[in-house]
Formats: sequence, C-alpha cells, structure tokens
Amino acid sequence: MTRKIALLTLLIGMCSSVVVADTILELRQEYRTEKSDGLPITELTSLSERALALANAAGERGKFWSAIGFVAELCETESYAGAVDIRSRALRLLVQRFNDTRRWSKLLTYRFAPVLANIPREHWRQQIKTYAVLLDGLSHSTTNERIKAQLAYAKVLPWVQINRRWDWLTDEDRFSTLQKITNIQDQYGTIPSPGSRGDHLETVGDLAASHEYELRILHFKAHAPHTAGTDLKGDKINLADYKGKIILLDFWTSFCAPCLAMVPDTKNLLLKYSDQPVAYVGVNGDAERKQGRRTEKRFDMTWRNIWDQDPHGPLATTWGVSGSPTLFVIDGYGLIRYKFRGKDQIESGLESAINTLLAERRLSQP
Repeated sequence: MTRKIALLTLLIGMCSSVVVADTILELRQEYRTEKSDGLPITELTSLSERALALANAAGERGKFWSAIGFVAELCETESYAGAVDIRSRALRLLVQRFNDTRRWSKLLTYRFAPVLANIPREHWRQQIKTYAVLLDGLSHSTTNERIKAQLAYAKVLPWVQINRRWDWLTDEDRFSTLQKITNIQDQYGTIPSPGSRGDHLETVGDLAASHEYELRILHFKAHAPHTAGTDLKGDKINLADYKGKIILLDFWTSFCAPCLAMVPDTKNLLLKYSDQPVAYVGVNGDAERKQGRRTEKRFDMTWRNIWDQDPHGPLATTWGVSGSPTLFVIDGYGLIRYKFRGKDQIESGLESAINTLLAERRLSQP
C-alpha cells in the first residue's frame, strides 16, 4: 500500500511538471503573439502573475527555473505597473526554494538588478533603496559567502547602470557607490565570480573593481580621455581630429558576431545623418592588424577604425571596456554623454541619443 501511494505521488508530481512546462511554453507563445499586437499593461501583469504561480507550484527544479526565468525576462524587458512587486516576490521565492545554490544569485544580478535602471526618474531612487533593503534581508538569510558576495555586487550594479546612461547620479551617489565597491573588494576579493572561465574578471572583487574607473573617470559629462593611435591601414588617427562633432566611438572585434551584425544598420545610420556633424570611429580589438583590415574591407566599413591590438588593449583599458560591442557617445564639447553595452542597447538607444545631442546643439547656436 505504501509503495502504491509513493508511486501515485511520483506520477502526480511528474504530471504536474509536464503541465508547468507546457504552460510556460504557452505563456511564452502568448507573450510573443500579444507583444507583436501591442501588449497592454494589464496583460503583462497577468502573464507575470501566472508565471510566478507556476514557479511556486513547480515540483521539479528544471520546470521551476523555466517559470522563474520567464518572470525575470518580463521584468527585464518590460516596464509596467506592478513589476517591482512581482520582482520582489520572485526574489523571495528564489531564496526559499534554492537558498544553497548560486544559480539564483546569478539570475538576481544579471536579470533583476539592471532593470532597476529603467525605472522612471521620479521613482528610481526609492525603488533602488527598497531593493537594497530586500537584498540585505536575503543576505542575512544565508551563510553562503559566495551568495553574500553576489548580493553585495547586486546592490552596486543598478547605480553603475544609471551612471552609464543618465545624469541622475550626484557626486555623493558616486562616492557612496565607490565606497561600496571598496567594501566588496575588502570582504569578497577572493570569492569566484559567477560563470568565471579564467577571464580577467575571475572574482566578485574583480567584477566590482571593473566599475570603479568608470565611476571615477568615465561618468556622465566627464571629459573623454585622450584617444589616439593608428588605424587599420596604418595611418595616424586622433579623436581630437573630430573636435566639435558628435562622436560615436565603437569598440568591436572581428570575432564578435553582434558587432558585425550591426554594420548594415550603422551604414544606414551614417547615411541618415550624413549632413549632420556626426562622426563614427571604431576601435578594433583584433590581435593582428591584418585580420581587422580584412574584416573592414569585407564589410565595406566607411569609417576609420583605430587598431587596439587586443580586446583588452590600451584604449579598451582607458575607456573601461570589458566586452564588445561597447559604444560611447561624445558631444561636441568632448564630454561623454552616453555609454551603450551590447547590440540591443545600441540599437534601442543610439539614434535617440544622437537626436538629443543634435537638438541641444541647435538650441545653443545663436
């Protein structure tokens, strides 16, 4: 009898898992379909609630991650009423279910934290403070030092994200964030970072320290650092040659698929602004100049590219670049106004940034 009950329980659990998996697939399909038709806010909230309920009900780990990952995806890509509450509930559920694993802390940092930088200006500061209180509570609930380190880093990341794209941070904000980074280095300088694969950011301390330079030197409206060298043809080039123009400084490599996928759109963008004071300058991180030159010719790049000798070469180091593509927008006064990381950010924000700076330029002219 006991064996029959156990077998029945197992079958029920298996059936439940299958239902969750199928339902998540259906939710994803529903999201894709309705998004193409202009998904209303009420539907976003409903989808998130249903996905969170499925995560809560899932008995098998893989199905849980499928559901919670969809919640995180909605929180990351969409802004809607109730998102902050759903995000908080999802975080608590993560800790309750898998308090001794690293996976949720990675999801926490790379899915839940950056989206806070997209909260409207009138709400972001309070939301980040509320988020920090929640992270502190989660930190007190675990003895796992690796998770504690990841939580500490997650508290810093939204401030870094905001520093990259807007002028919302005060000098006091930057000082406070830098102090947090110093504390992380002191406490967790030897804790391995999530997903470290022998690269130059092997510890949580390294991750935190990688943001220190940009907070000190590359913050909003800081003067662009001296940038000069030779291009892929071997000719000298200096960013100062473009003084007075809006400069789009793009870090890329030949082995970066998203970088190369952007080339057609970049050509169209430059054609659109061909009669405007806009200059595009690439920084190529190939180990061999001839490789970069082959790529430049193959894709018929119409702009000049400075050769930086390595993905983490001198210019990448000066500009605090840790991955490609990374693009900076510099205004006509030589001040850094925007930083975009990744193809999605560049495609969604670059044209708006250019238009903003062109509008400022027109207003400043007599």
